[in-house]
Amino acid sequence: MLDRTKAPYINDLVQQDIIRAQEAFIFEKTPVFFVHSDNQEALKIEIITDSGSKSESVPAAASTTLSLLNEGTTSRSGSEISEGFDKLGAFTDFNNTSDRQHISCYTLERFFPECIEMLSDVWLNPAFPEHEIERYQSQKAEQIAQQRKKNQYKAAEIFKNSLFGLDHPYGRTVGPEELKAVTRQDLIDFHPTMYRNPIILLSGKITDRVLSSLQDHLKKIPVQKHTNTPLPKGNQTTGQIVIDRPESLQSSIRMGLPVIDRGHEDYYKLVVTNEIFGGYFGSRLMKNIREDKGYTYGIHSRLMHLEEAGYLIIGTDVVKDKTSDTLIEIKKELEILSTENVPDSEFRTVINYLKGNFISSVNTPYALTDKFKSIYFFGLDYSFYDEYFTNLDKITPEDIKSTVNKYLLNDQWTEVIVGGLK
Repeated sequence: MLDRTKAPYINDLVQQDIIRAQEAFIFEKTPVFFVHSDNQEALKIEIITDSGSKSESVPAAASTTLSLLNEGTTSRSGSEISEGFDKLGAFTDFNNTSDRQHISCYTLERFFPECIEMLSDVWLNPAFPEHEIERYQSQKAEQIAQQRKKNQYKAAEIFKNSLFGLDHPYGRTVGPEELKAVTRQDLIDFHPTMYRNPIILLSGKITDRVLSSLQDHLKKIPVQKHTNTPLPKGNQTTGQIVIDRPESLQSSIRMGLPVIDRGHEDYYKLVVTNEIFGGYFGSRLMKNIREDKGYTYGIHSRLMHLEEAGYLIIGTDVVKDKTSDTLIEIKKELEILSTENVPDSEFRTVINYLKGNFISSVNTPYALTDKFKSIYFFGLDYSFYDEYFTNLDKITPEDIKSTVNKYLLNDQWTEVIVGGLK
């Protein structure tokens, strides 16, 4: 008979082998990787190029060029493109980052030939209609202007500017003025950059028909092999930056500092340290500032990784008259972690939480290709994942103290407060 006075036994989580992306040798100059699954009819194609914002010479040229691809080609209008994908039950997603650009399409396997034909037309033959450029610039400029009125957006923008410097590709932000200054010729000039070092990722139901259609429609990609010049070191502004907004009832806090990258020997120690500090709902910051003090609905710290830089960022929105108190409590929690061992029960909870998160993050083809990207573009291999549990199990509570002292207790912090201090 079941004894309900005793808690059920909890088994230790065991790491399983992660399904690896396979390479399809279709093109001479363009790598193609895929994760196949027979469990679904849907699939995703993602074209990734070495043409993010750090590649542009005109501010906002990269993001504007990418956004205008779907608005007309030399043989299709923007509405024809939109209707064409809609009829197939497909949708596209274009994403510009500092490092790279991503052109994605989600569709069913049986419709892939038609989708890749349209997607290749969009990528290879954009027309950049003048009226569509003007419409996009007007809408986007107004959107940015409205977003900048929000404390959260403004704080994140200033934090980025301050962490890297306004002249650094990772520190630049685009305002309405820069956006409206982009011309059609700027888009035409930037467009060839979108063929730099392309890589194609497929996930879902990957059949011979998919690979054959891909080869038929993308065999004439004008690939540009390009070697990037390493970015200069950022020009960080440390210390506190306060933007006072008397009408605001809350203040937005964004604070952080540069940290080590994924390939560093102490990376896993930093991952666990961050999780305990502010990485999950039961973190020290959440317990103190949300649950005990009631200053905010939520506060988190995150490790962010760009291809040539990494940083930790803390973000929260607090009652304005508790802004200074919140900053004090954040620093207090760091000090505690630097001097006191984390209790074993809390430590094991976080280790198991990280393991559980990892297991749940590798259970679909789309998620597995995301995992592949996280190592491929950072010069890592699958051993990074194969050894994940082993590396977590090597960490001790003493390592948390040393990691805080080594990487987080220093004068490299940038603090941005938008709203005000009281």
